[in-house]
Amino acid sequence: MRAVSIDLSVAYREFVREAFPNAAIVADKFHVMRLFGNLIKRERIDALGDKRTTDLTKLLKRSQKNLSPNSSKKLRELIAPHSKLCEAYEFKVAMYWVYRKATKELARKYFIEILDKMAVSKNPKVATLRATLIDWQRPILAFFDHRITNAKVEGFNGGAEPINAKESSVVATDVEK
Repeated sequence: MRAVSIDLSVAYREFVREAFPNAAIVADKFHVMRLFGNLIKRERIDALGDKRTTDLTKLLKRSQKNLSPNSSKKLRELIAPHSKLCEAYEFKVAMYWVYRKATKELARKYFIEILDKMAVSKNPKVATLRATLIDWQRPILAFFDHRITNAKVEGFNGGAEPINAKESSVVATDVEK
């Protein structure tokens, strides 16, 4: 096995290191971006309360690539009065562009610039995220060597129907017969 894409879990990382010592560990980019999404969510709740249906909330959840120029302008206007939320969003957008870089070297340079900007933030939530990113820097940048993600597995898991206890007992009964 050459590379394994994983969620940002220390337990997963240790398992892969033990089970596949020669495999490169790639931090799944969806899960990296979700860290930024979680930061934005916490800052949004701090700034506005837990209002999930506002225009701002809807725009914050949309991918940068899916924002029209008008939507982007509206988002900037709505976010401007909330400095911590604005800062969190800027970091998310910056990380989005890391994954759009053509080479690992360009991505590494841009990633380090983000970490440097995060280092001067007064927000303790940003400091916590920065520490996580530093810890996962090598697996995050390994994406550029292997270009793999968990997308297919995550899609399968999300589409699989959960089996409830009643169905499980029926299956077990049928097997026993």
